[in-house]
Order: sequence, then C-alpha cells, then structure tokens
Amino acid sequence: MIRSHHSSGQKLAVGRSDYKRIIEAKLKIHCLFDEPVMELMWGLKNIMKSLVPAETCELTTEDRRHMSKGMQLILNKYGFKVEPEMVDEDLITIATALYESDYCVNRFAEFLHRGGKYLKEVSGIDCQNLDLQKLATALKLLSYLKEKIKTGTSSEMLSEDMASTLVDQAHMYERKLHKGTCLNIYKEILFSRAVRSRRWCP
Repeated sequence: MIRSHHSSGQKLAVGRSDYKRIIEAKLKIHCLFDEPVMELMWGLKNIMKSLVPAETCELTTEDRRHMSKGMQLILNKYGFKVEPEMVDEDLITIATALYESDYCVNRFAEFLHRGGKYLKEVSGIDCQNLDLQKLATALKLLSYLKEKIKTGTSSEMLSEDMASTLVDQAHMYERKLHKGTCLNIYKEILFSRAVRSRRWCP
C-alpha cells in the first residue's frame, strides 16, 4: 500500500522511529521522523475521528503524554492548566476556536487603528484602548448608517451616546473610509467572536 501511494523522490512522514527504521530497510523509502513530524502526527491522532468517522481506536496514554508544543503554547496562553493526558478533541476544539478568533481580529488591527485615528481627529473619540470589535462596529456604522447595530455597556459594544454622535457626524467622514472593507471586517470579527462564544459555552 505504501508503494502505491509513494512517488519517486518523495519523503514519507512517519509517527514512530521504528516505522522509519523498518520502512527504510525494507522498502528503501526515505522517511522523516523529527520534531515537526511529531507535532503533525500528534494533531492527526487527536482529530482522527473527525477525519475518518469509522475510526474507533482511542489514543493511548503514551500518545497523550507527548502533547504538541504548539498546543501547549496555546493552552498556556489562554490559562488552561491541564496535564497532557487530559487533552482531548473537545479541549483542542475550544483552544483552537479561541486562537483563531483572536487571530482573525488581530489581523485587522492595523486597518482598524488607522480608522481609529479618524475617530480621534473628527469626533474626538479616543480609540487607543478600544476593543477591536467595538472599533469595527463604529467604522461600520459610519459606513452604513441605515443598518441597525446593537448598543450596550459591554467593552465590545458602542454606547448609545457614542453611536448617536457618530451618526450625527457621519457626513464628516466622507471619503475617509472604504465602506466595503469596513463592512467585511465587521462581519468577519462578529462571526469569529460568535464561533468563539459557541465553542466556549456549548
């Protein structure tokens, strides 16, 4: 089976050092078994049931002990204090949702902060410590006045007063903002935060 899926010159990633030794000796196929491959294999083993629904094998205790360094960094970042043996698919899904949500929001940070400078210049609103979702909402409101937004007191929502100020001064932002970009970023951030909430609070 290995030969039928292997092309000349390709290297085969394997999950154990003895696999590498046997395959190289018997089939003369060059194999990779190093730190990056171990990271990859750990991830594949943990999501195997998602990739192959018919798979019924559970991870062994030994498999769980060798937690991916990448996953370890993510778990530490979000305050998960767990032993490697406790990591399962549900925890990986939650941690991944948190990471991807932050990644989605942060990749728009430069654009949003640039828009925040306009808010400071035109409306006197200091956006330096503003949540990026709140900032995205402000820019979206300025771009599409007729579309309703939710206001509130949370760090992610515009207050009623701020929203009212922006609506009144929207004409002063003409040609300063790219409306389509503001809308798309707003939608992406809202979606990523919603996914994060659903994963964290099933």
